Amino acid sequence: MQDGYILRKKGTLIEDYIYFENVNTNEFIDRVLVKFKDKLVDELLLELKKEYPVHMTTVFPQFLSTDYTFVIGKSNLTIYEYGKKLCIVKEDTVSQWRNVFKNQEVLEKHYLYDDEILNINYKKRPNMYRDMEKKFNQGGALTVSDFEEPKHMNLLLSNEHVVDVWHRYDKPSYVKNLSLGSGMTVKFILAKEYSKWRIYIQLPYIRKRALFEEFTSEKKAMEALRKWIIQEEEHLRELASISLQYNKLVDELKEKTCTIHTLNEYYDMLDLRSTQKNWWILDPDELKKNIQEYYNRNVSAAV
Repeated sequence: MQDGYILRKKGTLIEDYIYFENVNTNEFIDRVLVKFKDKLVDELLLELKKEYPVHMTTVFPQFLSTDYTFVIGKSNLTIYEYGKKLCIVKEDTVSQWRNVFKNQEVLEKHYLYDDEILNINYKKRPNMYRDMEKKFNQGGALTVSDFEEPKHMNLLLSNEHVVDVWHRYDKPSYVKNLSLGSGMTVKFILAKEYSKWRIYIQLPYIRKRALFEEFTSEKKAMEALRKWIIQEEEHLRELASISLQYNKLVDELKEKTCTIHTLNEYYDMLDLRSTQKNWWILDPDELKKNIQEYYNRNVSAAV
């Protein structure tokens, strides 16, 4: 939920304003755009003054220091987001901008997803809205291609410095989670050891080296990891699926209630008795061993 101002200006003077808060952003923007197009700004301000009376907020934040500020002039509407200009809307481009804000999430995925970082690159955002403004002012509109999903959109690799349990001041270690959609994730760990960066992957039972190269910087390690992820996407999806199922089975066995399946049935849920399955970097014997340990604990607790 967002807050902000609507300012009505004449030249450089502010004729009227209203402070609003706790609004649904996209619905509110659409409401403002419609009133602006229909030349019903005065009506809008009166409506909002009833919905957000002054006495309910005794201290107002400064203009442009809120989530959104709408500055309405004679023939255009300027929208600011977190104090920075997002776009200028003209009366004859309102319908195009309504389409943008109604489909904002999809459009931002298309324009902001960056294959080089396997994530949304918000640094591209100002250019996205600037280009749309130019297109609309020249009579253009959104097309089917604007809604196309990027090739690797289903791969989202975090790049924050989330410290791992291995982390030490002189030996930094950071978690990099890869989201593959449908609740599936793979956890990587970048760890610096003896001035070199190494990349590990978290398996259901242990973590092991993912790439055996060593890197002189975290940046170079991340570049190599991204390339490897694209190369091994199908294997990583299979790993994530197996890990998800494995964790589900382990959680069931950890409940220490009487087991509802035999040990072999648990094995079969992960195809652990299959001789045809390609386990890639997983060791099916280790998976069997861990499941058997949890199974035995469960049986002992139920006796």
